Amino acid sequence: MKIPKFFSHYAPESRAIFATSSRLAASLALLVCLGFSSAGLAENAPVKIAKKSGPNRQPYIAIGHSSAFLNNPINSRGDSDNIAVVLRGKIPVGKTFSVRPIALIGEYTQMLVPTATYDFKVKSNIDGYVGAGYSINTSNANNTIGNTSSPIIIAGAEGYVGDYSMFLVDFMWAPKGYESEAGAVSVQTAIGIRF
Repeated sequence: MKIPKFFSHYAPESRAIFATSSRLAASLALLVCLGFSSAGLAENAPVKIAKKSGPNRQPYIAIGHSSAFLNNPINSRGDSDNIAVVLRGKIPVGKTFSVRPIALIGEYTQMLVPTATYDFKVKSNIDGYVGAGYSINTSNANNTIGNTSSPIIIAGAEGYVGDYSMFLVDFMWAPKGYESEAGAVSVQTAIGIRF
């Protein structure tokens, strides 16, 4: 092996010592860097990675309002309720499903809307839900979710305040809510008590 010129004036023993010292210094530098990196990672790493918790499983009862988002496009004449009182409940089933009975009450509105939803965690104190149900209409008057019985889709979110309070906002869509032909959409808000 040809020796570079800048090493040529050193004795072979000096060159060997220099090479050994260089390797030792490089190894120490590597160990120090790894040690600092490991210490930094150990300091910054959480002791235990917390799993994302599931949706709240407390049942509740709530009261609020329901407003028509769409009016009857086929026949807007006659008696109608664009706003109604809404009574709500939630009965958790398992870890992620709920049965949600809904009653709409107004001057011309008497409607029951049993629904079932899939629930999911959005934030620590907010859950979302999507599901389906059926609106059972006892009146032919235009109301917040149509004037005929119809399948419905529901989607919304509920928040939790303290140990017992809650609030919700959701939308219901009945594809055949008006005259069994046109879609009806309503928005609901409510506040309630968990137990």
